[in-house]
Amino acid sequence: MRTGLNTAAADRKWGMLSLLFIVVFAFTIRWGTNITARGPIFDERWITRPIADLIRNGWSIDRAIDFQETKGPALIWPYAVGGAMLIDDPKEVAGPDAPAGGKRGRAPEAWDPPIIGGPVPAPPQMLSALRLISILCFALAVIPLLILASACGIRGPPLLLVTVLFALLPQLAILGQLVMGEISFVLIALVMLAVVAWGCGVGNGTRHPVAGPVLYAILLAVLLHSRVHAAPFAVAVALATFQRESWRSWPWWVASLAGGLLRLPLWVRWGGPVSSDFQQLHGVGLRLESLTYLAAAMVLPLGIFLLAWCL
Repeated sequence: MRTGLNTAAADRKWGMLSLLFIVVFAFTIRWGTNITARGPIFDERWITRPIADLIRNGWSIDRAIDFQETKGPALIWPYAVGGAMLIDDPKEVAGPDAPAGGKRGRAPEAWDPPIIGGPVPAPPQMLSALRLISILCFALAVIPLLILASACGIRGPPLLLVTVLFALLPQLAILGQLVMGEISFVLIALVMLAVVAWGCGVGNGTRHPVAGPVLYAILLAVLLHSRVHAAPFAVAVALATFQRESWRSWPWWVASLAGGLLRLPLWVRWGGPVSSDFQQLHGVGLRLESLTYLAAAMVLPLGIFLLAWCL
């Protein structure tokens, strides 16, 4: 018993060290580079438009749901809420002295509205505050990651190694400094997978056949409302749980289907997987990348009938 307690205490210690490392690592990048002196980079010019619009002008159906972006409300809303709490002047505008953005920080037009007459990107102080939220997501993602690592039998000092390798994933630390969709997507996905492991009893052997699938379905729906790229997760969870539990995995299949169906109302309202201005760039037409998502989405409902027919 004492050995088990000592192991748990050691895991907590290494977990705290891992969390401290990722926080120091993230703020070293923020303060050790010129990121705070840069205007909108990559897609920030587009993504921050609906966020800044909500912060400046308040919440309405038009601004909260019918905004023009490829990402969904599950990305836009948390940044808008957090940004409103962090900034002092919601009416701030980017003046002529605002730092240039874009690639290599040489694009002064990065502060202009990408669509004439549409919302403008977040101004300098607001953008800096929103980037802090990304750093928070980057750091918090380590917690479900370490839970998954522990469930897989990783103990002690290797937990810190897992965190270091996570921090060094290509581009992840940089995206964790910017208002981009990737880092919050990674955080929610890791939480969702940790819930799946918990529900299946990975690590401790205690299954949660009701609470696990219910929480997973909710998180899957949230993830799909952030980015439609979450569709393959539903298929992966359904197939992995079937391999592990055979027909006892049916709650996970139902949860995967339910989580996916919860995304349909927004699909219908937008008239497609993304808002109307971007329909020509994202869809489920006869393109390789589109067919990949379509196939992933169709495997689950078709797979149920295929397995029933084969068996």
